Amino acid sequence: MSANYKMKRLKSHKKDVTIEGQRIRCYDMPGHFDRYTAVYLDSGIAIPGRANCIMILGMSENPQHPQGFGSHSEISSLSSANLGRIVDFTYLPEKVQQCITNTCKE
Repeated sequence: MSANYKMKRLKSHKKDVTIEGQRIRCYDMPGHFDRYTAVYLDSGIAIPGRANCIMILGMSENPQHPQGFGSHSEISSLSSANLGRIVDFTYLPEKVQQCITNTCKE
């Protein structure tokens, strides 16, 4: 079967934020170059015979800088991912907030 099926909706957390209609959960893992992660909670796709995938955006403090880091990836589940602690969107550096917001507008 090649059809894609939507995963069940992930439970909300009080620190989740909605940007451009997309639910986002933000994580911080201090001490890592790609310390900030935005999880696009409604991006999950379940593919029969394969793992479910959730889109994420990993970032350094200045993701748009030539020596910074900002890259999309996928994880199979939030429970198995070690992304750090959940933080408020407003806790993130302004340049990280801008990167997340710009990605949501695309």
